[in-house]
Amino acid sequence: MSICPKCNDTHWYAYDENHAKICEVCCTHSDGWWKLEEHYGKSNGKYACKTGCGVVKAYEDLYEEQIVNVTVYRF
Repeated sequence: MSICPKCNDTHWYAYDENHAKICEVCCTHSDGWWKLEEHYGKSNGKYACKTGCGVVKAYEDLYEEQIVNVTVYRF
């Protein structure tokens, strides 16, 4: 197994001296996906990783990968 080149297998990295971020390269997205609605429009078809790594995928991509752990939050 290789070491993640972005975070050195820590699963997070500092993107500046005051902020840290979950590594999107080695994130497994195991917490599922939530639908982006409020500021993106109700039927935009985009889903974000619940872990918080920042990865956004279209519904078609999730369907092709057979990911079923999707939650829709309504505000």
